[in-house]
Amino acid sequence: MPRESTELCANQPLNGANATATSASDVLNNLELASIIVSFLKDTASIGTPPQDSSKFAPSMLSGESRRELAALARVNRTFFDATIEVLWAAMDSLLPMLSMQKTTKVGKEATILRPLSGVTLCHAASGAGNPAGYWTAHWQRFEMYAARTKTLMLDRPKFLAAGRARVLHLMTSKARSAALFPALKHVSLSSADSLCLCVALSVVPQLKFLGIHFDDEGTCAALLAIIIVHQTDGGLQELTIAQPVTYTALSYIHQIGSITCLSLQLPAGDISKLELKLLAKLPSLKKLSLDQEVDMNDTETPNILPLQSFDNAFSRAAKMPALEDLTVKSNGLALFTVATQLSPSSLKTLHLKVRADPVNKQAFLIPAVITAFALRNRSLISLSAGYDRPRTRVASTAIDGLVRDCHLRYHQYQTLVATLSDLQELAELRLRLIPFFHHGIYMALLPMARNLPKLRYLELFLHVVVTTPVDADHVLPTLRDLESISRGYKQLRVLKVPCHDLTSIPQVPKDYVSQHPLATLGVISAAMMNDFTEDTLIAFAQYLHSLFPNLQDLSSVHKNIPDTLKLWSHLEKLLKSFQAIRAEAIQDMSMSAESAS
Repeated sequence: MPRESTELCANQPLNGANATATSASDVLNNLELASIIVSFLKDTASIGTPPQDSSKFAPSMLSGESRRELAALARVNRTFFDATIEVLWAAMDSLLPMLSMQKTTKVGKEATILRPLSGVTLCHAASGAGNPAGYWTAHWQRFEMYAARTKTLMLDRPKFLAAGRARVLHLMTSKARSAALFPALKHVSLSSADSLCLCVALSVVPQLKFLGIHFDDEGTCAALLAIIIVHQTDGGLQELTIAQPVTYTALSYIHQIGSITCLSLQLPAGDISKLELKLLAKLPSLKKLSLDQEVDMNDTETPNILPLQSFDNAFSRAAKMPALEDLTVKSNGLALFTVATQLSPSSLKTLHLKVRADPVNKQAFLIPAVITAFALRNRSLISLSAGYDRPRTRVASTAIDGLVRDCHLRYHQYQTLVATLSDLQELAELRLRLIPFFHHGIYMALLPMARNLPKLRYLELFLHVVVTTPVDADHVLPTLRDLESISRGYKQLRVLKVPCHDLTSIPQVPKDYVSQHPLATLGVISAAMMNDFTEDTLIAFAQYLHSLFPNLQDLSSVHKNIPDTLKLWSHLEKLLKSFQAIRAEAIQDMSMSAESAS
């Protein structure tokens, strides 16, 4: 090709666009282009496993492979170097890379700082080897360049020898260093009581927004919290996580940190009634609270404690928390009951009660009363979830003999719960899983109640109904007839998960009933399997579901871990979608016929 033609093609705008259409301001410079590439690599990078000691509050870290890829990219040129270190040094899980700096090397007359950090340690330089003054100046320049990019620091139990006190003192008092070791640092996860880690953590306390603590002893935790109180600033620490069992001493400090908006605490094992959780009500800005308690399966005394005093009096003494919007509690029934009697939020939007199994699970009968107490105080709830964190948890029959006979206890009274839930007009999500009830009519009480919730989109009811006679068992679970009632009256539902009794008796849907129900996910919890149906009953079942819920997309996800039932519901899902395809084709044909006629 002639040279003129080649140059013409080279200068021709893409896609025939006008040559003047792209202004110079729309062209990316090298730094912008490098930043886009690095950002893409960061977003697609696989995430490594956080250190075990801080697993409850650690941020996500780049995997080793992703770090190596970004480090290689940093060697392309200075532009890529500046872009990659923003990612590589943003979250660090060790101080070692920052304290193991190599002297700058000279290329001609210019010094370069592009080489990896390794080799001579900061502590070695502090001993006076070589030219201390020159080394310290160069070192701090390099240190500050990288440390200025660090926003998250995980100071876990060190994998290297602890620094000596004298050397740490030298680090903290050096005139060569800047006023702030990590000026951009906002998030620290601390599980190491090593002197170096503690010094670094204490030096950045005034600027922190997020802090996670997990020490081996309570004293170190309390001391750190006391220092945080001294160094409080306006708009200071906002999120605090304590992943070790919290004590009264720690709570007495925490409630003085008025800037906290999000708090996560690990509760000690056993009875927590004397822990004084009421102190948390003194946090004026607290909006999100998470309380987690591990249950000691060897403790046979605490799981048998049941409060027999008037529930109403117990709940009325709870401390007010008007600002709290999100509450999560994970423990057994007694701890959940204790939280409800000590804390009284009134502006909750989200409530999650995750019940942990104990040796007898008797205290699970307290949960309906706990739900009622919180719902009475929080009429603006949007999401309410309560249930066991493990499937198929059951109460031992020997543990509830006394409860079954004592019908005057609140454990038998579900009417207040149903009436209270019906008043939650903002509720969009309701999940009750394996909560025990003594009355066989609980399903038939809750399902009509849900009809009165105008914003309800997600309904999951999978209750543990403790029946006292064989006759009751036949009337416990909803039937396929109840699905028709839901289709006719629950026009807002998108997700429904309920158990059903006797799936093989397929009702007839009236021919004049045309449903437009928006339900997309239906999880029918049943022990029925493929061999319980004939091919005709399978087709009839799928047609029945299609008539009631024509927009259904998912029938099988609730059974994904149960191969025997998954086979049945996957097959029904395929049949259902074939009916939907036929219906869509028929509608299209009718539309085309109408257009032709007009």
